[in-house]
Amino acid sequence: MQATRLGNFAATRILLKSGSNPNCKIFPSLQTPLMLACFNGSTDIVNILEKHGADWSLKDICGQNALHYAVSNSQLETLKMAMNGGCDVNSRDNYNWTPLMRAAILGASDGVLSELLEHGANIELRDEYDRTCIEMARLFNNNNFILFITKRDELQIEQDFLQDKHQT
Repeated sequence: MQATRLGNFAATRILLKSGSNPNCKIFPSLQTPLMLACFNGSTDIVNILEKHGADWSLKDICGQNALHYAVSNSQLETLKMAMNGGCDVNSRDNYNWTPLMRAAILGASDGVLSELLEHGANIELRDEYDRTCIEMARLFNNNNFILFITKRDELQIEQDFLQDKHQT
């Protein structure tokens, strides 16, 4: 559905009301309108696609779902919608990349990183070449990701220390 690629809500609504399939796959990529709307950050289009039965579990030719697409363009609001819609925060594509791994190489915003980690993104998972998201961030020179994870870990250690101190 070209209307979703262009972010055209009115055209998307007309197409859906006319019976267009919200889960149609665009060849050869097998992208769905939901994936494109998540990539573009088009929350209004995501909402109307959901109302017409869009399926969050569908994957493209690379094995990526709508959550991968939201992360790929650092779209925080559609990322939240994808997780609320049922996308697994640790879902893997054909290369065993998780959304957090995509965030590590593509330079996702701190908000996207926070949201993924708060919803249980696992930093220990490895891709098909046995690399973690931190190793991937190093490989792609994403120092912001490494700094974000390091600060998060330091804060957690400090909180654990204070909690242990308070309990004794």
